[in-house]
Amino acid sequence: EGEGAFPILASSDLFEWEMRPEENLEGSPCKVLAFRPKEGVKPQNQRDKVMGQMAGTYWVDAVDLCCRQIIGKLTRLVSVFGFFAEVRELDFLWKGEKVPQRVVTPQKVEYRFRAAVFPFFDTHERHVLTYEVLP
Repeated sequence: EGEGAFPILASSDLFEWEMRPEENLEGSPCKVLAFRPKEGVKPQNQRDKVMGQMAGTYWVDAVDLCCRQIIGKLTRLVSVFGFFAEVRELDFLWKGEKVPQRVVTPQKVEYRFRAAVFPFFDTHERHVLTYEVLP
């Protein structure tokens, strides 16, 4: 549970959460939650090791309580798989679109990362996925 479009939810115990003032997002009032790494948490796997160093903002529709948008960014370099690899940069955007019956579907997913695998290569990638709701 919490996987799929919202992997940050599967790792919610890795973060400190803070309520921010409500904002309007595309005409909808939204609750705003900021998240940042929680001190002293031991990651259970490599994904949690990286996710646990993210900080960002989470917008939740104040009426429907649906996720409307999540923006996150890696706060520091993270070594994974011992000293063989580093995730140097990672940021993402997940944006949802409200459709009838109080459902939110993905509208845009964008992420960018930079990593190094020693001593072989560095990689820097950016991916943008857009979705359209058909009638």
